[in-house]
Amino acid sequence: TGIGVVSVPIFQVFDRWGNKMFELENVSPNPGGTIGWDGTFNDQSLDPGVYVYRAEVGFVDGKIVKYSGTITLIR
Repeated sequence: TGIGVVSVPIFQVFDRWGNKMFELENVSPNPGGTIGWDGTFNDQSLDPGVYVYRAEVGFVDGKIVKYSGTITLIR
């Protein structure tokens, strides 16, 4: 998270076929970065590859910005 972030209403990670691998809802910002996806699904380590994320981030001015992109998982 960065300056001005007050909430993360949703953060999701999907595999290349669109299956949801991870989801967080209504999370408060964590400057330490200790809350997030650890590369697992159902307590099993996923194979290296490219995964897609989407997030909605709330800011102090009341705006919610949508973000999306890719995450490359390496082991």
